[in-house]
Amino acid sequence: MAYQYVLALWQLNHSSSQMANKFSALAKDKYMGFLVLQNLQMIIAYLVLIVIGAFLIQPFAYWLGVRFKWTTKRPFILTGLGLAALLHGFFTLRLVVTRPYFLSENQFGQWYYRTLEIIPISIKPYALIAIFTLLPLLVMGVALFWQIHRRGLKGWLAASLLVLTAGLTSSISHFKSQPPVTPPTAGKPMNVIIIGSDSLRGDMIGCAGHQPQRSDGLAKDGVSPVIDSLAARSTRFEKCYTSIASTMESGVQLMTSMYPQSHGIRQMYPNRDTVEAMKKRVVPFPTLLREHGYDTAAIGDWCAGYYEVVGLGMENLSVSTFDNFKIYMSQAVVMAHFVVPLYFDNPIGYRIFPQLESFAKFVTPEVVTKRVEKRL
Repeated sequence: MAYQYVLALWQLNHSSSQMANKFSALAKDKYMGFLVLQNLQMIIAYLVLIVIGAFLIQPFAYWLGVRFKWTTKRPFILTGLGLAALLHGFFTLRLVVTRPYFLSENQFGQWYYRTLEIIPISIKPYALIAIFTLLPLLVMGVALFWQIHRRGLKGWLAASLLVLTAGLTSSISHFKSQPPVTPPTAGKPMNVIIIGSDSLRGDMIGCAGHQPQRSDGLAKDGVSPVIDSLAARSTRFEKCYTSIASTMESGVQLMTSMYPQSHGIRQMYPNRDTVEAMKKRVVPFPTLLREHGYDTAAIGDWCAGYYEVVGLGMENLSVSTFDNFKIYMSQAVVMAHFVVPLYFDNPIGYRIFPQLESFAKFVTPEVVTKRVEKRL
């Protein structure tokens, strides 16, 4: 972990030194204290991984020591380092299956990430479940059993603490994502789902008559087969206009039925006074829905980040944090300390490092879709 931390600091400094531009100069001259604090915060991740890693590795190192009758510390140290490297390599390879959005196209081509291709396609789904789900559970079970058996009460306390922490965090996360709502007074109301695709031209989808130049591979069914299927059994409104060709102002207009000159948001970067004045003069659509017993949520990538800026009455937000320089630097630090996205891209990790959940670069359409499906 010490090696990983030093390596991360070197990579962060090396990458910033290559950026001979005003952004790099601004980060070093005006935000050096912020960068230092961000790097110090990363130590939390390393400490957590040290404790969990020791908990998992110790039983297997001890078993090997008994098996080969080691009497000195050196083989135990070397074995511990080897098992730690093996564990780290396993989770790095697991990225291909669980978090491919953290890998660049160049990394996918490396031999290490291509080793999964040797698994026959016919059994690959089952093999991946066995390798990346069942095997970790088995290792964790063995480690828990050994710690309890070997250490007695201390083992029970350590195991209980780990399980309780994971359980409580999951419960809190579930509770926060499922707030109580007022039941409707009469009848069963319809669900309302609004899907917005920023900068998608209406005349460039199949149901509007657009045909891609190619008709093979992914393009064999057209450019938008699912949308076309929905449009075939829906009511379509083809003439849609916006009073201003910009994301935030149009989004506020959609949710308030007011023009920008009325709701007050006229640019992508309004100051706090402008936002507060807007909130006083409008009643957003989600607010009306909540008054009628609806549970409201906004889920999206960086295009939906304006919901965090202007609110618009949504109870729950899962969107990329709206772009600003500090967020950019924070994400650069996290990506330099790659153990953070590697091990903490989960509900527990989001509570420790909330910036992980809103990475603009990695909140891809697939990630947004999975969040929507889970929410529904």
